[in-house]
Amino acid sequence: MVALAIATAFLSAASSLPVVAVLRCVQGLVAASFAAAALPYVGEALPPRWRSPGIGAVTTAFLVAGIVGQVYAEAVALVLGWRWVFGLAAPAFALASVALAGVLVAPAGDPQPISLRRRYRALGALAVRRELALPYAAAVTVLLSFVAMYAALGPVLRNHFGLSESDVLLVRLAGLPGMVLAPLAG
Repeated sequence: MVALAIATAFLSAASSLPVVAVLRCVQGLVAASFAAAALPYVGEALPPRWRSPGIGAVTTAFLVAGIVGQVYAEAVALVLGWRWVFGLAAPAFALASVALAGVLVAPAGDPQPISLRRRYRALGALAVRRELALPYAAAVTVLLSFVAMYAALGPVLRNHFGLSESDVLLVRLAGLPGMVLAPLAG
């Protein structure tokens, strides 16, 4: 989270499009690592009866962040300019890192430590299991569909339906209650 705050702060002061591109790549890699750390943490730190709801809550937060992040970025860019999207987000990420440091607890350690190489080997074995190919393909399809739909939604609503920028933001926000309530219904 600290690295995300730093990369985001540098983005607000980027001097050229190539610098923005490089920093966005760094920001994306750092942000993507959050899920890889958060989900195993929930699996290890929570008691067994809370693990499924915890993983559901984290996953829902990631999906909601996809909508809220786009709406936030578009709204701030419209009012203050694109640099402020990153300039306001950087201190928020820094505050979030302080908050996380204050609430996260160290999960109970394994009785026998496992080497990082052995963990990655186990992860690699999991990645190539045939019975998981269909769920992997479904997850990638859903994720890419989600991203594509929100990326294309704004131009379609503006160009074909004549909606204003603020109306497009409202349409994007309309999906938020379903994403928040869906895990509660299941």
